[in-house]
This record gives sequence, C-alpha cells and structure tokens, in this order.
Amino acid sequence: MCNDGSTATLAASVTNSGTANLIISSIASTNSSYSMTSLALPATVIPGKAVSFSVLFAPASAGSLSGSLIIGTNASPATVALSGTGVALIKNLVVNPSALAFASLDVGQNSSESFTITNTGDASIIVSAITTSGAGFYENGVSLPLTILAGHSVSANIEFAPISGGVVSDAVSVVSNASNYPTVALSGTGVALVKNLIVNPSTLTFTNITVGQDSTQSISITNTGNTTTTISALTASGSGFSVNSAGLPLSLPAGQSTSVNIVFTPLMAGTASGAVSITSDASDYPTIALSGSAKGGSGCVNKRGTDKRKGRPCGQPLSLDFFLPSLPAMKASPMMFAV
Repeated sequence: MCNDGSTATLAASVTNSGTANLIISSIASTNSSYSMTSLALPATVIPGKAVSFSVLFAPASAGSLSGSLIIGTNASPATVALSGTGVALIKNLVVNPSALAFASLDVGQNSSESFTITNTGDASIIVSAITTSGAGFYENGVSLPLTILAGHSVSANIEFAPISGGVVSDAVSVVSNASNYPTVALSGTGVALVKNLIVNPSTLTFTNITVGQDSTQSISITNTGNTTTTISALTASGSGFSVNSAGLPLSLPAGQSTSVNIVFTPLMAGTASGAVSITSDASDYPTIALSGSAKGGSGCVNKRGTDKRKGRPCGQPLSLDFFLPSLPAMKASPMMFAV
C-alpha cells in the first residue's frame, strides 16, 4: 500500500539455473506505476548465480493496481506478477478560529487579530493567496506563496481599519492546492469620528459691577467627542465684554476640558448683554450668553477717559448757565450746551 505521489520499493532477483550464461536484455512493466531500478542492462548471469534488482512502485492513482514485470533474456522470457494499492493523498486545510469579531474601533484606528491554518492531510499544501473583499479588512504578515507541510500550521494576521462608521462584515479566503477552500468570517464596527464641544455654564451674569472696574468669571469648554478638536477663536460681543483668547489655536483631546475667562468692564451704568462665540472644527457651535448690570462710580467711563460730572450718565445733556453783563439793548439769558 502506498500513498498516491509517494513510492515503495521491493527487491527481486533472477537466478541462472542453466549451464550457459544468461543474458538479461530488458526488464519492462505492463503498468506504468511499476518500474525496475538498480540493474544496468544488459546484464550477464553465469550459471548457478543470481542478480538482484529493485522494483519501484509509484502509484499514479488510488486503488488496486496490478501488472507484470517482463524480463527479456536470451532464454525464455520470465514474468513476475505485480500488485499494489495506491492510496489517494489527502490535502486538507483547517482554519481556527473560523470567525473573527473585532471590537468597535474609531475611524482612522486599526487593530489586528490572528488565525491559524493547519494542514491536516498527508501531503504538503501550497497556499497561494489569502484574500479579503470587504472594505477595512486586510491580510498582513504572511509571505506568499507558502508551503505547509503535512501536520504543520502557520499563523495569519487580519487587520481591521474602518474607513467609515457602521457594521462591516467580510470573509478571508485561503486559496491553495488543497481539496477544500476554508474561509474565516470577519466582522467589526467602525465608530465615526465625533467632534463636539459643550460649555459650562452656558450663561454668565455679572451683577452690579462698578463702572470702569473689571469683573471676571470663567467657563469650561469640554470635548465630548472621540477625537481631538481644534479651537481656533473665541469672540466676545456686547458692550464691555471681552474674552481671554491667549494660547489659541488650542488642540483639545477627546474627553478633556479647558477653562476660559470672560471679563466684564462696564462703560456706563445700566445693563448690557452679549455673547461669546467659539470657533472650532467641531460639528457644533456653542455660545455663552452674557448679561451684566453696572452702577455708577465717580463719573462714567468712555473712550475719551473719565467724565467727572457726578451723578449724570454719560451722554446726557449738561446745562450750563452763563450770565452775561448788562449791555445796552441786551439782556442776560441762560444758554444750554450739550456735552
């Protein structure tokens, strides 16, 4: 019994039982699965002696194989009956595990899982390709073509690098000269990149601030997304409000926060409102509503400096009485100037 593709050898001999030299001119088989080796022809066998040779069995197919070995000599031909059984070679691959499930992964990130390919047959197998078809899955780390000996295993890596959010499924196929075509099911979930900012508090109220004095309150800006967000500008609107934008642009990692100071410097007594706007590459545009009230000080403050006119809001007309001396045909009268 012999595997298809392998060989077996048996010894045979020819004895000269006559009184004259025996000349062996040929040894041929009626079945191509058998052949003679190790004897140079023609061969001369003297009386009473024998020569040995080998018969090689190399089955070309599975099953029972019979034939005859015809030995041509200068005497009568001799025939040797031949029989053997060819056993089909088994070329079979097994993959383990048969499925790979990747954990959820942010778009732009990657992770790897491995599986083994085992030759459970009795002959070498040549793996020519390991292929995937779904977007985001890649074979990595195996040099092909690859020969796997019977009973041996190799490891292969599959990389998952999602290019968009959502569930992705695929299969990796092992292409070889084996009798089967094993596959490994693949699944993974891509998590879309989220850039989102929230502010706390979302409103600030400055109460009863003296005209010309500074009052500072702070807010926190938190990146609640799953990737870094860049804050490029902080802009305050409304009379008397300003924001400290030093350190911009600022890259704010996912889950991190930063603190920002908002300053209210009232220019005049009364109330004011405004807002702080945040410019970034996030998907949202958070704002902080601002309100403030101011009380008068020693005067009022404007761009021209301090007005010492106590008790009067900036911009209110001021009455000044001028009394001119009496002149003929003239009469003193008050004059009003708005300053």
